[in-house]
Amino acid sequence: MKKLVFSSGVAGLFPTPKAVRDCYGEAGEAVGNKMLIELICWKHIYKWFSKTALKQNCQVVGWHGPIGFWTKGSRSVLETGVDVMLAGWKELIRGARESGVEYVLMHENVIDERLLECGIEGLEEVKLMLENKPEKGSMATAVEKAGLLGSGTGVMVDLVHLLYEQEGYAYDMDKSSFRRAWDRSLKNIDKLSGLAVGRIGFHIPIGKREDDSLPLGLMEEGMWKDLFWLVNKLRRVEYLVLENEQPMIDQLVPIWIKGPGGISGRNESIVERLVEWGIIE
Repeated sequence: MKKLVFSSGVAGLFPTPKAVRDCYGEAGEAVGNKMLIELICWKHIYKWFSKTALKQNCQVVGWHGPIGFWTKGSRSVLETGVDVMLAGWKELIRGARESGVEYVLMHENVIDERLLECGIEGLEEVKLMLENKPEKGSMATAVEKAGLLGSGTGVMVDLVHLLYEQEGYAYDMDKSSFRRAWDRSLKNIDKLSGLAVGRIGFHIPIGKREDDSLPLGLMEEGMWKDLFWLVNKLRRVEYLVLENEQPMIDQLVPIWIKGPGGISGRNESIVERLVEWGIIE
């Protein structure tokens, strides 16, 4: 059964388990008693967060690690700075075995030729997921690298990054270009059924940070249903991760200081819709 997971990114750079739960409100209980979290592994906080999550009836199932150094586009300086603040993949794979975390996630560009040749120690005990980045051909590269690494290495398909491969950033699209990019993205997802991928997950970005969120105003009910018809068709889908990044300036102020504001209500509304449409069970 696919697991619905909530990203800690909603609480910015200084998340606490309570802050993440507060930001999702009742949506966290929509599919079960325990809220499952994919934790962005900021060096200064991820070990503490993982240990204390259970006290808030949360369970960290995934660690989101390195995103790699970006060399193209206007985001290169920002994302390279973010990468420096994240725990390294060796540390995360070693720690995941001890902490009971189900998977470690990193962007596919972190895996270079040397790692492909030498392999990564510990993959027999920890699931590794490779995420596509917003760059032409990245999803195909993620699938190829996952196959070469073996040991059940999987792919985490980020929908916004996949859309970027088709037409650029989603927030720059009008209704026509978004429809075109969406249909092309679905065709790419459909191809996964015939590829050698150990397991599959999906990042579903529903936040308000324009360059890393779906343009929900352009998303029609039928488009969601087309997506999840394909998700259900793929037999190896294990995780559906709701991402909810806020504008960068909002991420710098801790949620536990300013409070969730309207974030929780917005999240509850989105999850309710997905449950109502049968997209989330």
